[in-house]
Amino acid sequence: QVEEEGQGAMVQEIKVGEHVKGKVQKVVKKVEPQTSKKIVSSTDVEPKFRIVKHPLTNPVELVATIWLPGVKGAREVTLDIGGDRVVLVCTKQHYMLDIFLPYTLNSDNTTATFQKDEQVLSVTIPLVQ
Repeated sequence: QVEEEGQGAMVQEIKVGEHVKGKVQKVVKKVEPQTSKKIVSSTDVEPKFRIVKHPLTNPVELVATIWLPGVKGAREVTLDIGGDRVVLVCTKQHYMLDIFLPYTLNSDNTTATFQKDEQVLSVTIPLVQ
């Protein structure tokens, strides 16, 4: 049971088949507990990458260059940017990049381009000021 000072139980753990004291309300939806599983294959590799801040002092953006040999197009790549984290996954070529940065990233104004000939992803990430 979890109780707050001066109040009765707000949350009560019960086992299946156990009777509950107090008012019982209709259960609308049963929710199964979900776990956040990061699916990473043992064959996943971190691609070569470089992140440069612009300008070097008091940066307003980061420019990431990620080399992805074997990737034929942008459709093979999933890029997720949020908070202070950059996640790139390419399941076909088994690439996985998951890095935290010491900046707050502006994911809404981030741009990315994939250069097919060089097999390089360039990502410009503005920083929250």
